[in-house]
Amino acid sequence: MLTRYFKLSSPFKAAKLNPRNKKKEKTVFSTEVLQSLSPFNSAKEVTNILAMGIYELLELSQNSKLLDIGMNDDNDDWDYYLLSGSAKLIAGDGRESVIESTSTKALQPLAYLRPRKFQIRANGKANVFLKLPHGFVSSIIDQNKKTTEYHSQEIVYFGQISKESLLDQIQQEIRLGNLLLPSPPEVAEKVRLACENEDSNTEDIAYIISHDTSIAAKLLAASNSAHYAGLKEITTLEEAVNRLGRGTVKNLVIYYSTRELFSTKIPLLKKLFLSTWDRSFERAMLAKILAQHIGEPFNPEIAFLCGLLFRLGDLVILQYASEFIEDLSELDKIQKISDLQSSNISEQVLNHWCIPELVKVSLKYGGNWAYNSHAEKPNYADLMVVTNLYLRMYHNQFNGIPEFSKIPALKKTLNNNFTPQESIINECKKALSEFGNF
Repeated sequence: MLTRYFKLSSPFKAAKLNPRNKKKEKTVFSTEVLQSLSPFNSAKEVTNILAMGIYELLELSQNSKLLDIGMNDDNDDWDYYLLSGSAKLIAGDGRESVIESTSTKALQPLAYLRPRKFQIRANGKANVFLKLPHGFVSSIIDQNKKTTEYHSQEIVYFGQISKESLLDQIQQEIRLGNLLLPSPPEVAEKVRLACENEDSNTEDIAYIISHDTSIAAKLLAASNSAHYAGLKEITTLEEAVNRLGRGTVKNLVIYYSTRELFSTKIPLLKKLFLSTWDRSFERAMLAKILAQHIGEPFNPEIAFLCGLLFRLGDLVILQYASEFIEDLSELDKIQKISDLQSSNISEQVLNHWCIPELVKVSLKYGGNWAYNSHAEKPNYADLMVVTNLYLRMYHNQFNGIPEFSKIPALKKTLNNNFTPQESIINECKKALSEFGNF
C-alpha cells in the first residue's frame, strides 16, 4: 500500500496544544488533526473537507532528507507538517534544532518560506509527514488575510490578448455559425446506440467495436488494467464489455474515437491537440472518482462523460484555426478564444451529437466558480465546478481561484460524509498511469 494512515491516540486538549501525544500508536489521519494545524485552524469547514481529498502522507526513516536549503517554487511544490516522530532543521551555518511532533511548533508548516532556509531531515526512528500542495496552503493563508476578488465567468485563464485579425476572424465565424461541427465518430455513435438499447446484447456491442481494431485493442488492455482487472485475464471483446460495463465501454469508445477526429500537419498544433484532449481525460477521471466517493445523486459514468466533453469546443476551435494559421505566435490568441467561446461551441457540438441534457447543463455552468443552482441537492454542474477545482490542484495551479468558502458548489457537493481513504489526486494519478500504458 502506497500510503499509511495515522490518527490521534488521545483526545484534544486546549486549542493551543498539539493534539498528538507521545504514544506511537498508528491510527487514521483525521479532519480533527488537520484542524489543529495552521492555517487550517482558521479556515472554513469546506476548505478542510477539500484538503482531506488531496493530502498525502510520507513516512521517512531516521536521517532521511525531506528538504534542502535553497529549494524554491520552481522545484518545490509541497508544504510539510510533522505528524509523528521528530524533524531536525539544519541552517546554512550548521546550527541545528529539533522539532518534536508533540510540540506546538509542529502545528506550523516546516520551513515554509521560499527559498528554503533550512535542510530538514527525519530525526526519530519512525517519522510521518503530511504533504499538501504549496499553492493550496499559501492560498488559504492569503484567504485568511483578505477577501479575494475574482472573475466568475470561466475557470481557465490564459493571459492578455490584443485584438487582431485572427481573433476577429474566428469570433466572426463563431457568431455567424460557420464553424464546421464535427460529426460523432461512427463507431462511437453505433456503440452509444447499442449500449443504450436494452435489446442489444454483449455480443452485439463487441461486434461493433471489432470493426475498429485500434479501439478494440485499447478496450482489451483497459479491461486487464489494474483499475478494472479481476482474477481472470480477458482475451475477448465480449469478456471486456462484460467486465467494463456498458457505461464505461461507451465512454472509453467516445474518448478513443473522438481523440482521432482532430488532426493537423503542424507539429506544435498537433501536440496542443493531444495535450488538450489528455487534459479532458484527466478531468473525466477526476469527475468519475469524485462521483464514486460522493455517491448519490451522481452516476460515475455520467460524471466521466461530463468531464470528457467539458472542453470539446477547444478542439473545434483549434481544428478551425489550423486551416489558416500562419504565425504560431498567435496560438495564445487561439487559446484565449477557446477560453471565451469553448462552452458555447461545446454545447453546439453536443446538440449535434444528441448528448443528454444534463451533460450539456454541466458544460454550460461547470466553468463558473460562482454557479449556484439554489437547489438543495448538487447537480452535475456543481460536480464539474468541484472537478475543475481538483484539476487545478492536480496541476498545482491556484491563480484566480476564489476563496473556497465563496464557491457554492464546493460546499453543496462536499460535506462531512466525504471522507476518501486516499487522496483524490493520488487515486487519479494511479488510474491515469494505467491508461497511459495503452
